[in-house]
Amino acid sequence: MTENLFRNDFKYYKQRVPAPSLDAVIDSRNPAHVAEHFMEIHVENKDGDIPKNMNLKAKWRMFASKRNPGLILILDLFTPEQELYWAYTCLSLYTTSQVDEGLVDKLRWSTLGYHHNWDTKQYNDDDENNADFPQDLAAVAKCIAEALRHQRYKAEAAIVNFYPPSSTLSGHTDHSEHNLSAPLISMSLGQSAVFLLGGETTEQKPVPYLLTSGSVIVMDKSARLSYHAVPRIICDLDVDNRFIDLLNSSELVLRIQQDSRIQQDSRIQQDSRIQQDSRIQQDSRLQQDSRLQEESRLQEESSIQQDSRIQQDSRIQQDSRIQQDSRLHKESRLQEESRIQKESRIQQESRLQKESRLQDVFRNKIEQEKTKKTKQEDESINKMNAENKNEETINKLKIYEDLTFVKDYLRTHRINLNIRQVNF
Repeated sequence: MTENLFRNDFKYYKQRVPAPSLDAVIDSRNPAHVAEHFMEIHVENKDGDIPKNMNLKAKWRMFASKRNPGLILILDLFTPEQELYWAYTCLSLYTTSQVDEGLVDKLRWSTLGYHHNWDTKQYNDDDENNADFPQDLAAVAKCIAEALRHQRYKAEAAIVNFYPPSSTLSGHTDHSEHNLSAPLISMSLGQSAVFLLGGETTEQKPVPYLLTSGSVIVMDKSARLSYHAVPRIICDLDVDNRFIDLLNSSELVLRIQQDSRIQQDSRIQQDSRIQQDSRIQQDSRLQQDSRLQEESRLQEESSIQQDSRIQQDSRIQQDSRIQQDSRLHKESRLQEESRIQKESRIQQESRLQKESRLQDVFRNKIEQEKTKKTKQEDESINKMNAENKNEETINKLKIYEDLTFVKDYLRTHRINLNIRQVNF
């Protein structure tokens, strides 16, 4: 029976008593480890444009693993302030917790973009159950991918993992995506973690890496389908030092407020588009109903005219027979026909007048409905604008409190964003 070397190492680094030795763990902060286990990669287009909330490309450091082909480690991609910003975003915008201490403690994961079904291990292709992928995070992922010459990369799904100190992530491979040639991008925030990366089977012994706050790994080529796991979270005092002076940053507070307003404006625009589409559909239905009534009226008039012609033909034949039988009743028949024609015209005019009145009533009703709906929409927009104005005047102390909580959260927890492209 083949030995499961991956599981053996996972259990070793997971054990609490006795604590495992970390001497074999490759630490990117150790220059000797970097020189022995990595090859530095030149960052192309260092002066190129970058998305907001990323460090300048000239300050990036990229390394390719010698022991795991296809594994790329990127350091200094974020400043400490940007790390705190992304942690705040993960806890407040990428979940429903709203930086609530009672809820955040229970967080384990959140999905963005395409919804992943954990039972079937497949992505849901139903657009109704898939949310839009955050544009700011997509821009960061695309910038990273393009630096590694993946020009057509498009972030479509992400899993945000929240790790308490005692949590782990068992060994697995990521093969649910349709496009397995697109790399996996993983961002680490907060406490450090031991990351195991093996091969395409569990028979291969994994290599242990230490992932620190702000580090990014890209799993490409053969590393893309390799077994990987997180057996241990390591409390690192360096996290305190990274964020200690950031709570007094008015620039960070302002950026969070601006991003919040942008996302809120986007939601308002989306709601407005939905209301407008609904109004267009309702108007279309009303117009269609009006056309159907008009067609029904025309058909009825045609039927009446046809019946009238049939009656007239029948009367002419009858008149002919009557003329042959007796010319004495000719005047009587003519008078009768005149009376019938007159009654038919009166009835037809009466029907036309009635239909005209109904159309006027129907048109008035449509106009009233439009006016009422427009008024309701205006009131709704005014209400939303008032609410937005109130939200914009919220005391900055709330954001300071949230940032303080996020900083404290990162002292004991780890956040990991796993970004991937689903389709070709």
